[in-house]
Amino acid sequence: MICEKVKQLLSAFRDNPCSIPILVCSSTAALKALAWAVRKLMKRKFVRAKHHAEALEQMEKAVQQFKKENPDVQTSHILSLPLTELVEKLREGSLSPETILYSYIEKALEVNQEVNCVTAFIPSCLHHIQEMRNQKKGLLYGVPISIKDHVACKGYGCICGSGPKLSLLEQEESVLVRVLRSQGAIPFVKTNTAQCVINYDCSNAIYGQTLNPLNHKKSPGGCSGGEGALFAGGGSILGIGLDIGGSIRLLSSFCGLCGLKPTSDRLSYWGVSGPVHRLQTGESDSGSSKELADLHAAMMVYRWEFITRWKNLDLDVILCPVLGPAFTLGYLETNLDSLSSTMLYNILNFPAGVVSVALVTEADEEQLQLYSGYLDEPWDKKLRKAVEGAVGLPVAVQCVALPWQEELCLRFMKEVERLTCEKKWTTDASGANAAQRHGLNQTPPGAASVAQQSQKSSSTLPDVSSMTSKAEEGPTLQRTALQITIAEDL
Repeated sequence: MICEKVKQLLSAFRDNPCSIPILVCSSTAALKALAWAVRKLMKRKFVRAKHHAEALEQMEKAVQQFKKENPDVQTSHILSLPLTELVEKLREGSLSPETILYSYIEKALEVNQEVNCVTAFIPSCLHHIQEMRNQKKGLLYGVPISIKDHVACKGYGCICGSGPKLSLLEQEESVLVRVLRSQGAIPFVKTNTAQCVINYDCSNAIYGQTLNPLNHKKSPGGCSGGEGALFAGGGSILGIGLDIGGSIRLLSSFCGLCGLKPTSDRLSYWGVSGPVHRLQTGESDSGSSKELADLHAAMMVYRWEFITRWKNLDLDVILCPVLGPAFTLGYLETNLDSLSSTMLYNILNFPAGVVSVALVTEADEEQLQLYSGYLDEPWDKKLRKAVEGAVGLPVAVQCVALPWQEELCLRFMKEVERLTCEKKWTTDASGANAAQRHGLNQTPPGAASVAQQSQKSSSTLPDVSSMTSKAEEGPTLQRTALQITIAEDL
């Protein structure tokens, strides 16, 4: 029999196969069992690494073969197209699904080599094109998409940076992937995540650390950081992640992208690995304890009180901060209290999106050195160290609406983005813009791809004039603009 201590160590080791526990035990059988577990998990990791390398090689060969047969393809032009224009060209036939797919595969290979954001390429995407070639149906016909590692794709693993899942392959696809496929989208790559999908960095013992393509000393955000890094590098145009406490919004803030957390259950969680539904609904694997039930009831009361105050103030939407700019690698042990600006809306179950509005300047960096924090909290002091050295990186805001009002939230995000674009390059009386006044390049490293992704995102947001009669009964944009006032007690 293996003693309880050995069982605990084995359990811990399964979650982190790279850290081998040192065990002093009088039982030889226990040591043998531990050694066997170590060998088994390391073998799984080796096999997974081998499959990953083989998939990369397969994709590289496929891209080279396609370029050889199609030497006139203008990859840079294809990658610059916003989503709506890309779909239009696919429908009219001026661009083929193969041309677009291979362009994004090539770019994703390049980005992955730079920042380590891909966990698996999906070779079946090449066969999927053949199946849909003559159909030309669906809102996303021929559009290549990336999906976070934890979203089930048939025949591929949902590793989530965890040892026990190394040898497991999904037998069915998630509802999200099924719906996207039914609309003509082509999943072509899976992206890296934080260990067990709980962290606001993107690193795990299986695939390692993902870097921010805008600054390799910075994190891309977590836990969906692989998506953020791939997008910011220009290797994807549409993707799926996870937002338990701010993940989608953090990577959007850190990488200069547009991201949206919808109301819980607006999208299906079936086939999504990790602590998703339980955390958002208050469910528990160990029963529904009284303590958990009381906490869940208190959360419902808090939601009701918050929504009541919101309506009494006659608010339509709120513009508020989001964590950022991007954290320096190594400072991510900062207390989870720093996520309060995003996690609040997970608790409230409000739709919330993020839009980049500016770049960090040298003046901002100088001002940061005077920051001493609030209430003398330890995490707040660490926060200054975490965000310094961010000149040229994006600064974002968060746009929030009431539950089930995603369309209004998206419309608000689009308006914020429009106003930002109008103001970004305007000059002051001296004829020099703010970036030039502080001695910065107008286009810092990676900014071109960020702006490009921002334009792509904005082009897909709905116009308020096209909303249903139900939406037209709601507040107009002009009224909203006048009432974006945040009461201090809210």
